[in-house]
Amino acid sequence: MAVTARWLSRTRIVLHRGELSAAVGNRENSWVARGAAIVALDDGERVALGEASPLPGYSPDTLDACVEALRDIHLALGPLNVANSIEAAVRSMVAPVEERLRAVPAARYALETALWSYAKLCAKDEATSAERRLEASNRDVLRSVLLGGGATEPESWASLARARLAHLGSEVGAFKVKVGRKDLPFARELDGVRALRDAVSSECELRVDCNGAWSVDEARANIALLADAGASSIEEPCRGDALLSLGAQPIPWLADESLLVPAFAQRVLDAPGCGGLVLKPTLLGGLFACVDLMRAASERGIRCALSHMFEGPIALKSMRELASLSPLLPLPSSLGWHEGLDAWPRRARRSSFDLEASHLPWVFYAISAEEWGLALEP
Repeated sequence: MAVTARWLSRTRIVLHRGELSAAVGNRENSWVARGAAIVALDDGERVALGEASPLPGYSPDTLDACVEALRDIHLALGPLNVANSIEAAVRSMVAPVEERLRAVPAARYALETALWSYAKLCAKDEATSAERRLEASNRDVLRSVLLGGGATEPESWASLARARLAHLGSEVGAFKVKVGRKDLPFARELDGVRALRDAVSSECELRVDCNGAWSVDEARANIALLADAGASSIEEPCRGDALLSLGAQPIPWLADESLLVPAFAQRVLDAPGCGGLVLKPTLLGGLFACVDLMRAASERGIRCALSHMFEGPIALKSMRELASLSPLLPLPSSLGWHEGLDAWPRRARRSSFDLEASHLPWVFYAISAEEWGLALEP
């Protein structure tokens, strides 16, 4: 008789911390190291990994809280019903721990992506025809490249962009820079945007991000100047209700951190001027929180972008899988190399891009601990 339900038998957690080669940051914080908790789930035959990497000072949760939430979590999960679709099976497994994970979005993302990996390992067929189609569509997702991790001088943006184009070529769909920094006058940032626009093709999107730094009045004035300088869109010019009142602008605006506000996403999707959502799975509460937002956006013809928080290679691979589940082709997304990967062993960084080099669909169900240079204790 065929086995239709499988139970996980063990949870192991590996802590990792590494130094970055250069500081990265946003308007309010900078980081010189990154830490993560790698959760390994197994049933005695198969092992699947997930990564919890909350960003200190930015995420609502901490690494210690993630570890505590994930400890022995297999004991509280439901079984995997392999007769269900992968999505239905994983949602059912997670249901018993909904409350346990409510305050630790990074832990939830680690768990859900590990379970997705595990379900794929157990599935009789690799994917339904619909899932294969969606995975294949991810080959066309262009990269959004953050220049300098938010800690560089505006005068260097153009030269950095030329260097990345020389290396990545047509894979780049957008360059992204941070503006609204407390330590810089906006005039310098504006000059940097102009020089960057002159340095890249008009077909390449130029996205600016100010992490909610401005009031509504400041945003309206500065967005007009940025549009004249050649910016294509702006992420989170102001936050919360201020973003909703911004209205249509010369360039589209995208919601980012404000998506953390309960029920905000449904309101922002109907707001005039909204050009998309920027989804950070580690911040927003998991794989399915992002899937649900992508589907709600697609019903209105609005596309989403996936964005990292300088996580490690396991999280990066899972974000590529998440992009493949979008009903609409995502906006250029931060799915390539970033400075946070410097904190990881060279072997892990290299393997993160093996599938990319072979132009295969980006999937992450064949991960092993050894692939990432990690030693899991028995």
